[in-house]
Amino acid sequence: MIAKPKKLTEEQKKELRQFYPPFVNEKIIELNTHPEINDRPNTEITDFYPLHLSIWKMSNKDYQEKHWVRQEPPMSSDNYMETMEEFLSDGRAVLDTSDYAVKMSSKQREMLQKLYDMVEDFELADDTPEDPGHGLNDAEIIKHPKWHQIQEYAKLVYEELSGDDLDAWGKSRPKQAKPLDISRSPITLGEWAEEKKKIYPHYLLQSEEKAIGNESLYCCNYSGLSGCYANKST
Repeated sequence: MIAKPKKLTEEQKKELRQFYPPFVNEKIIELNTHPEINDRPNTEITDFYPLHLSIWKMSNKDYQEKHWVRQEPPMSSDNYMETMEEFLSDGRAVLDTSDYAVKMSSKQREMLQKLYDMVEDFELADDTPEDPGHGLNDAEIIKHPKWHQIQEYAKLVYEELSGDDLDAWGKSRPKQAKPLDISRSPITLGEWAEEKKKIYPHYLLQSEEKAIGNESLYCCNYSGLSGCYANKST
């Protein structure tokens, strides 16, 4: 039997509201409270929560710099390739429907199709920076002028599909802490954990250390999403 997800605390819900825009935040809480929703067929565009999430990540330059490029927790395993695979897969599921139709407005369908085509063209273009995966070249990818166009249009598509106002949400968020400089020389797991405590709210992260030979694996768990990376012991 699959264990039910642990219910979010009120403090964790508060942290979610600060990290994710309203529609995504509400869906995370709804799925956590009523996991049986995952067993229902997706018939409307608002049922495709992962698609909304990937479009929001595509639109958010700050998210990409923090989590794709600098690999900061709580989404330290996320990257350009992962997001593109999610978007293209979910996009096809919504747009390429011959035996059924996902309920959405004609404007929503047209905008989603345009964004899908923009991403496909970017992926196939000769001048698009190479993507070896795992975020290794994401810094160069997100600098590309065509990617900037995708960022801007993804914002419009997300707002059209979700009903969120991303500018208003951004202004309502508390001032973000200064990010950790991870470009410096390696530090021990204990030092990293102490610095993390200075930057991220207590309830945002749950950490677990596992000794593996001369390495320590640090795992971040956030609302059922996880990311792990290794630091060499010194």
